[in-house]
Amino acid sequence: MRRIRIGGPGDNTALAEIGEILKGGGVVAYPTDTIYGLGCDPLSQPSLERIYSLKGRGRDHGWPLLVLLDSSTRLGGWSDEIPDAARGLLRHWPAPLTLVMRVRRDLPGTLLRGGATLGFRVPASRLCRAICMAAGGALTSTSANRSGSPPLEDPEEIASEFAADLDALVDAGALPPSLPSTVVRCEGDAAELIRPGAFPFPH
Repeated sequence: MRRIRIGGPGDNTALAEIGEILKGGGVVAYPTDTIYGLGCDPLSQPSLERIYSLKGRGRDHGWPLLVLLDSSTRLGGWSDEIPDAARGLLRHWPAPLTLVMRVRRDLPGTLLRGGATLGFRVPASRLCRAICMAAGGALTSTSANRSGSPPLEDPEEIASEFAADLDALVDAGALPPSLPSTVVRCEGDAAELIRPGAFPFPH
């Protein structure tokens, strides 16, 4: 596992290395706008399978992974029709606000896990958006922990737990305590709160 330190003058070189790993099918731990997450190319089935395996999730266990985007303009590539409710909330991005909506039917089944919706977020963290951009614009996100265990917040803990499973740990130091992202399901003009979190909803 490579440990790539980020958040300093060498960030451009670090981001290029992270992008190369992700575009090559790698799995990394990286800082989001809330906690450290595990990420890969959302369209790479082998990489997705690796994340589910190291998390300890079976094929039918749990929610699909979230997809983080570097810009809201990427959303049209994932959904044939963005709901009106989502369009009304996009103005708040970047923010710790995850919007769940129907997506294209031709996306990998490993990503959808038998469903028809995915959650998307443009993270509030500029560094996290830069990582998404280096990956090609989109990156999966799930908390850095084994299923049933609390999320790991410190890079040292992540390195100890996942050293044999990850291609890289993007180390930005320990993150400040944070609530998870707020999750809102959007269908038509209706927006339903699924999980309260760091973004106040309704706003």
